[in-house]
Amino acid sequence: MYATGKNTQKPSVDYIKTRHDVYYPGTVDAEWVKKNIKNIKVLDGSWTLGKSSKDHVVKVPGAKFFDIDDICDKTTWKPHMLPTEKEFEEHMDRLGITNDDYIVVYDESNGKYTASARVWWTFRAFGHNKISAFEGGLAKWPANLQAEDSQDAEIIIPNSPNTPKKGFTAKLSSELYKTWEDVLESTDFPDVALIDARPAERFSQDAPEPRAEIPRGSIPMAKNVPFLSVLSEDPSTGIFSFRNAESLHQIFSKVIEDYKQHPAIIYCGSGVTACIVALALYRMGVPKSGVYDGSWTEWAVDNSLPRTRMRPDDKTSMGAFPTITEELHGNKEKMKDRLEQLHKEKMESMRGKQKENLKGARINLTEEDL
Repeated sequence: MYATGKNTQKPSVDYIKTRHDVYYPGTVDAEWVKKNIKNIKVLDGSWTLGKSSKDHVVKVPGAKFFDIDDICDKTTWKPHMLPTEKEFEEHMDRLGITNDDYIVVYDESNGKYTASARVWWTFRAFGHNKISAFEGGLAKWPANLQAEDSQDAEIIIPNSPNTPKKGFTAKLSSELYKTWEDVLESTDFPDVALIDARPAERFSQDAPEPRAEIPRGSIPMAKNVPFLSVLSEDPSTGIFSFRNAESLHQIFSKVIEDYKQHPAIIYCGSGVTACIVALALYRMGVPKSGVYDGSWTEWAVDNSLPRTRMRPDDKTSMGAFPTITEELHGNKEKMKDRLEQLHKEKMESMRGKQKENLKGARINLTEEDL
């Protein structure tokens, strides 16, 4: 049931009020948007793998483009990783987005939420929960409905003289944002569910990764929930939507016992479609699923991290990477023992590097003193 909240800055959009907190809907439809259009900011989060976003044209009047390949960490080779808190704040200032704004994000993927779910997760990862993804994407946007243009918003130029207080403050959530260290350490906690959101054929290594330089494989102990499996296509329109609650319950129950009680870490190829599964879990009342930002792209090229190899004859999936072979695959106890061993080796290696760095710092300091 919807209840109308109040905001000291301006009238609020509809939200769902629960016993303990405000629960903002993960997705909203055309009727909701038409009712609340004057009180929301609209973002276009469209993105396509392998296609440049430089020539993208925003088609909803008044909407702003949230480019995940621009609002990202530009110091790493990994694609569209989260930027720092400060960098995200500066991007939001340029877009005219403040912490008071309720955001609706759409994309052009015909309801697959690629990558509006990523934008949804990004805002939540930075502590902004007042955001919903638009159901059906651009194809379902109400005809002739114009978004409230934020052109008149006060644009803050970072580091300029007399810069007033920023309108957006970001605080990264360790519950929603996960690193490879979090994934590796999760092997010590059997109640943490690790979900691989890639298509089944990539999880089983029957198909190559779309990025040619990334080998096949998967993270040990992961269960496969392909992102398309949580969606349903309308054959008459070609537009996708989330499956109903009963279907989603069956999907998640098959791979995670008591999934509502167990924290989940989700990964995919590069952290985009994992957010679709996170959004599906959110709709099922699981609001704090973590997403491994680096995902398989980062994990696969780290020679010190374990991975499951189901096709020993496939040279493209071998390389110099440590593997857990198909003989171990399916034997949970043996795999857990092997993971604990690799986890210990990884942590000892990290401690060794830290000691070397400290030793070098002391040597440099002594030489400078001399």
